[in-house]
Amino acid sequence: MIAKKKPGGSPDWDDLMSQADALRLERISPEERLEKAKRLADVFRKHGRPLPSCLAALV
Repeated sequence: MIAKKKPGGSPDWDDLMSQADALRLERISPEERLEKAKRLADVFRKHGRPLPSCLAALV
């Protein structure tokens, strides 16, 4: 689940930050973790937002 939208059409940044932070707790393979981190990072970069440190450490 990535990039929920707020009513105005912009990403729900609070939700994306929560997803990024939760990546370290998910019971998934390292490859899956990296893939999810890359998808999340793409959303932040697309909108010109800095990557949260928990996400930057993975990508």
